Order: sequence, then structure tokens, then C-alpha cells
Amino acid sequence: MALGYKFSKTACPAWTPQPVRSTTRSQGLFVLADRPLEQWTPELGGRVDSTEIQALGNRQVFDTLSLSAGAVVPLNERLTFKAYLSHAERAPVVEELYSDGLHLATASVELGDNSLIEETSQNIDLSLHRNGELWSYTVSVYVNQFDDFIYQRNTGEALIEDGELFPVRQWTQADATLKGLEFETDLHLLTRPRGDLHMNFWGDWVDAELDSGENLPRIVPIRLAAGLAWDAQRWHLGLDVIRTFEQNQVANDEQTTSGDTMVNLNALLRLGQGLQDWELFARVRNATDETARNHTSFLRDRAPLPGRNTTVGIRFRF
Repeated sequence: MALGYKFSKTACPAWTPQPVRSTTRSQGLFVLADRPLEQWTPELGGRVDSTEIQALGNRQVFDTLSLSAGAVVPLNERLTFKAYLSHAERAPVVEELYSDGLHLATASVELGDNSLIEETSQNIDLSLHRNGELWSYTVSVYVNQFDDFIYQRNTGEALIEDGELFPVRQWTQADATLKGLEFETDLHLLTRPRGDLHMNFWGDWVDAELDSGENLPRIVPIRLAAGLAWDAQRWHLGLDVIRTFEQNQVANDEQTTSGDTMVNLNALLRLGQGLQDWELFARVRNATDETARNHTSFLRDRAPLPGRNTTVGIRFRF
């Protein structure tokens, strides 16, 4: 069982481009408990928070409560099932409430809404994990039902300044549902005195919609990946291939993003023993120099992901 208390205070500096001082004070108390039983382990958690935000002469206080209950059930010596139910509440932050102007980091105009209320969600998380010598995997599914989900909505308007076009985005909230699936598996192909060869696969999928039927913006597309690695006493060699699919489930006034395939290479040579441990390493990211864009980035239309890049280095531990 664990008990905890949190207090924090943050202030927006006076040297921001359009100086608006703000102060956020938050206090929280949480408890976590679990009790191993003969057949399973129940887990319980709770948290209460109070957040005070002061800005532009306004003072707002948000009181939130979060609760969770879960169970860890070993099905056999290798297989474990986990289930969690939770109720979570989140207070809006000062940027969501009081933004009002050009945000250079996202190349957009952000408008806050100081009438936003607490965001509330009901969540279900289920997972199955297998731990084996030759084959291991984890599969997880989740459903998050939000009341008053806080997000940025494209207004369809834009600001033109010095010949640059900056879209206008409004912080708002609406009921929404997020569903997802994640999996990861590892296969040991060969075990030899000179080294071990294994493969891993992983992937994820997210569906995020407002209850009105509109897609939420900037949702990660489907991804699938495969990796091959050889490990010996001194050597590690690895190859990873990550396929990101086209994201065409987009919100209003949001553009689709084409898919891409990333190939990454890495190598490591371990030198030295005992207290002096040297490692020579080399990494190549995006080895095929693929043009790719991150759909979740505000800047994806302005800046693609890095092209082929190589890192070579020496790491010394003592």
C-alpha cells in the first residue's frame, strides 16, 4: 500500500511574447493498494487533486477525483491476464484556458476558452501477457469514454503575417470515445554459443471519434513493425522495419497523411571488462532516406521527419 501527497506551483514568465502572467497551484493526495491472494491480486487506487489557476485577473479552482480497480490473474505459470476499470478527471491547464495569439512552436494561432470544465473519462483496459523462453507476447485493448474531452479544433480560419499562413485553432471540448489495440511479441529463433538470434513484432491501432461522429484531429495512424537482432557476448546487430500506414481518418479541415516505411540499423561492440566498460556503437536511422511525415505533429506540412542520419560513438562506463 502506498500513500502520497503532491504540491506544485508554476508561473508563466513575464518575458513571453505577449506578457500574460499566470500562476498554477496544485495539491494532490493519492493512495495505491494491492493484496496478493491465492488465485489473483486485486489492485485499488484513488487520487484527489485541487488545482488553482490565476490569470488575467481571474481565479479558477478545479477539484478532481480519480479512482481505479484492477485484477492481475495468473492463468498458468506463463500466462497472465490483467483487467482495469478506472474513472479519471483532469483539470484544464492554463494554455487551454487563456491562449490568445500566435504560437510559433506550432506555427498556428491558439485560442483558449476560460469556460472549459474538468475532463472526465471512464476507462477499460484489458491485457494478456505470456512470458516464455522461446516466445513471449503482450496484447492489450482499451476503451476510453470521455465526457468534455479537451482538444484543439481547426476553425478553418487563418492569420497571414509576413507572407506566412498560420491556421487558427480553438481549444474546445466535447464528448468522445477512444479505442485502441496494441501488441508486441518476441520470438527466439536460435540459441547458439556464438550468439542468439531473435525477432520481434509490434503494432498499434487507435480509433478516436467525437460522439457526434466526427474524427478527432492528429490521431496516430496504424503502425506495424518487425525487428531482427543478433546478440553475442560482445556484439549486437539489429535491423528494424516500421510501416506507418496512411491516415485518412481525419477531422474537418485536416489533411490526410501518406504512409511510409522506415528502416533502422544498429550495431554495438562491447570492449573492456569489470569497472572499465567500453562500447563502440553505430546507428543508421531511415536508412532508405524515406520522405515521411508525423501525422500527430502540428508542423507535419512544414517539416518532414529527418532523412537518412548516421550516429557513431564511444560510450565509457566506470
